[in-house]
Amino acid sequence: MSDQKPPKREFNPRSHAMIYLMAIVYLAYLIFQMVKGYLAGGPDAPSFALLAGGVALLGGGCILLGILAWKMSAMAPKEEDQADGSEQAGEDRSGNEEKES
Repeated sequence: MSDQKPPKREFNPRSHAMIYLMAIVYLAYLIFQMVKGYLAGGPDAPSFALLAGGVALLGGGCILLGILAWKMSAMAPKEEDQADGSEQAGEDRSGNEEKES
């Protein structure tokens, strides 16, 4: 029995932000369908109380996911800058070694 854990995958904040944005679009679509059903009327139309509650709940989800997506997208450039800096430092070192030799 070995206690080795599988290697962790790197965290990609841009992919998380894109998934959050897709979820926002879906929630906005659900709000649109609910409002459209209310405005069309008929026996299957939601009541005003159900419409207000649904819009509040789904709209709150949109806002929450929007904040999370914004934080993830703001986090992404910082990680890329650090990765670029370490790659450039490695290139400079290899370039200096060649010049010295």
